[in-house]
Amino acid sequence: TEGVVTITATAQGTSVSGTMDVTVTTETPVVTAVVVTPDAMTLNPGLMGTFSAAAQDQFGNTMTGVLFTWSIDDDTVASISGGNVEALESGTAVVTATAQGTSVFGSATLTVTNEPSVVASIDTTPSVVTLHVGETQQFTAVARDQFGSVMNTAFTWASTDADIATVSTTGLATALAAGAVEISASSGLKSGASDLVVAAGYVLSGTVRDSLGNAVPDATVTVVSANLHGTTGIDGRYSIADVPAGTREVTAAKLSYVTSSQTVAISDDTTLDFTLSFGAAPMPTDDNSSDGDGCGCQSSGGSSSWALSLLGLMFWRRRHAR
Repeated sequence: TEGVVTITATAQGTSVSGTMDVTVTTETPVVTAVVVTPDAMTLNPGLMGTFSAAAQDQFGNTMTGVLFTWSIDDDTVASISGGNVEALESGTAVVTATAQGTSVFGSATLTVTNEPSVVASIDTTPSVVTLHVGETQQFTAVARDQFGSVMNTAFTWASTDADIATVSTTGLATALAAGAVEISASSGLKSGASDLVVAAGYVLSGTVRDSLGNAVPDATVTVVSANLHGTTGIDGRYSIADVPAGTREVTAAKLSYVTSSQTVAISDDTTLDFTLSFGAAPMPTDDNSSDGDGCGCQSSGGSSSWALSLLGLMFWRRRHAR
């Protein structure tokens, strides 16, 4: 049914909200306005430019499927075809787009001048980007002249610190080490730059538990090839920052437990859990484990090692029986 409704969005956990009124109507949309962009353009003779047009209905909504008829009021200044103009000689002309089947139109101004175009500004995109070590980013640049028109020009790319990130002659940046740099594109005396932040690596985190599901505190988790370490808290959780991308061997170890090893591919922040089983030291089996009468009884040294392992096993069982 027809009417106006208000749509409200509230950020969860807060009282902050925003609203929008939506009008529902059965009235048929019709073209009431045509907007031509850009509203002004300056070219040198022999250069080309492009205008575009959009139709709006009585509610201010952009309409689709509308065709336009293009015209120019002085064809000695420029020629026009479907919004594309070619500058011919110095002068000013009005470019008009009319919505077909209506009398509704929009217009823009075209100036043709013999003043030489020079690079006035350079924009680089993306303007800000964050990479991890080893990742790449393609940057692009657009040069505009003093009239705001896009220029076809070559760029010289540079990085403010090649130890952190390098950039190729085509604008492809490669992250090498943690830090922040500017990636710039220049032409003549003008330049534009983007900010590039290089993070050392990703976060590897998880939980270390025993075979009964209990948290194992004070276990050491090691990213072997990167020589990075983390220690579990009382809840068995660990977190290691700045882990480089790639396939990494990770181990979890603690005294009286069997060391566990896993291989993981790091390409984002990653969760890796471990389960450790209790491991007592094996009884000695060398020839010195027998006493002089050949009874196969352990020597005092072997008996001590075995006894210590047995005590460790008893301590572990008593702890987890609580």
